[in-house]
Amino acid sequence: MSECHRLLVEADRAHDVAMAELVDLDLRREAKWPVVDDILAQLTDRALRRVRFGAK
Repeated sequence: MSECHRLLVEADRAHDVAMAELVDLDLRREAKWPVVDDILAQLTDRALRRVRFGAK
């Protein structure tokens, strides 16, 4: 498995964990979707930076 593929798999797992945590915290109510969107955008940005630049 290439390093890029490994990082993408890791990012996908991180997304799944984050979604599970959001459900546990009950943030998925209609009024809270902007919070969910913001958290997911931050996670996606971090994952993309890791893939592009190898940042930890």
